[in-house]
Amino acid sequence: MGLLDLLKDPSAYRVGTIGQNAASKGIKFLHRDEGGPLLGERVTWNITDENAEPTFSGIGGIPGTGIDHGKGSSIDAFIRGGAATALNRRLIDTDRIGKFLLSPQGIQFLATQATLQLQNPRPQKIYNLGVNTLASVAAAGVSNVRRGGLLPEVGGFDIGSILGLEAGTYLSEPDFKKGILHREKNYGLGDPGAPSSQKGLKALISSLNPINKNKGLAYNVTIGGSIDKVNYLPIFQKRNDIPDFLESYAKDFVPFRFEVINHDEGNNNLIVFRAFLESISDDYSATHNTFKYNGRGEEFYTYNKFNRKIQVSFKVAAQTRWEMQPIYQKLNYLVAQTAPNYSSTGRIRTPYCKLTVGNWFNRIPGVITQVGLQWQKDYPWEIALDRKVNQTSGELEGKDKDMLILPHVLDVSLSFQPIHKFTPSNDIMSPFIGIDGDDNSVDWREDSLKYDFTGNPLDQIEGDTEAAVTTYTPPTTEDAYSEYMDNQ
Repeated sequence: MGLLDLLKDPSAYRVGTIGQNAASKGIKFLHRDEGGPLLGERVTWNITDENAEPTFSGIGGIPGTGIDHGKGSSIDAFIRGGAATALNRRLIDTDRIGKFLLSPQGIQFLATQATLQLQNPRPQKIYNLGVNTLASVAAAGVSNVRRGGLLPEVGGFDIGSILGLEAGTYLSEPDFKKGILHREKNYGLGDPGAPSSQKGLKALISSLNPINKNKGLAYNVTIGGSIDKVNYLPIFQKRNDIPDFLESYAKDFVPFRFEVINHDEGNNNLIVFRAFLESISDDYSATHNTFKYNGRGEEFYTYNKFNRKIQVSFKVAAQTRWEMQPIYQKLNYLVAQTAPNYSSTGRIRTPYCKLTVGNWFNRIPGVITQVGLQWQKDYPWEIALDRKVNQTSGELEGKDKDMLILPHVLDVSLSFQPIHKFTPSNDIMSPFIGIDGDDNSVDWREDSLKYDFTGNPLDQIEGDTEAAVTTYTPPTTEDAYSEYMDNQ
């Protein structure tokens, strides 16, 4: 059936209509005879004139210039239809979608989208009743607009931040502080795929420039928001605590650090890795001397020695090119701890370091006895393809002149021999596992000493744990134990 016949015969127009002539899909759009189509007329004809040309509806403009989609539009231009026509099409679409959102069907659509956005596992849980949707329609082909958030974010620009809102665009955060619960920001994980203001602006300018042949950024341009801060952190020195300005870069879900002790100066060197932990083993062993007495069948034992060995395996993984150099600097320094240290006079010395893995190993002093590096065939390599030597000057050139041919990912295994700063004993207060806490956490060992099992508080002297131990008594009755548990 011809298009003109479809326009003349309302009963033939079956797609998306209401009533007995509705299409099989049953899409309940209003028929044009009942005030539709729902999104507004886009094209009209004078159906009484078989030679009439279609009339395109528009937001405005001058006939014949292309702004009204008329004969002046340039279909084969750099921007299809010409820049003015493309802009007008976006305005028309925005107007039509806006009318739909104000209709009963549109209001139901908005309510559904708001409910779905609240169920989003990511933090942007606000759907702003179609504002971002309309902004996405208006920016179609030029930029993407995220559907979540209170305000549109176009081309990587956080409009909320520009307007001075503390929480930025995403006011859906529970505590209304910008980025405080975003793990990428809180722990400096980096997001190579996330847009940045610099990247978004350059991409937008590049896409609008008809004479620019390079439509993207060079891959060696640094994009700060995409870099993992812990991976990017180099080896640095510390005296007592990590400086505040570095602590934010060293922050991780589980702190994973090696503090190499400087024998000659007070500044220790700190190696911080992202805690891509694979396995941890913490083995304790005891050996005893045995004696056999005449007339006794069994052996008797006297204590000989105690030993503890720690093994940790983890991955180092660079997710951007800028993390390669600091990762391998730290890895090279770590394996160097299996080699000896020498004094200024040439005397050989043992290198010592302190291991930190969360609170389990909290700056435990000891020596690294083994480090193993392993590559697997599914780990890619940096190949430094655009690196060459200038035959005239002899200098390296190209985008990869600062890169080396090394794997992006490696498996690391490490054996650590602790040398405890306390006397190992079978005392309740021996801090083998790091439950003794530190300046930022509580001492879990003391909880069992706050009450004896008669339910009476112990008179502990602050800092005098030995006095607390001497007053510890085991439970004597079921009621006493229940009272003790209640007091916890």
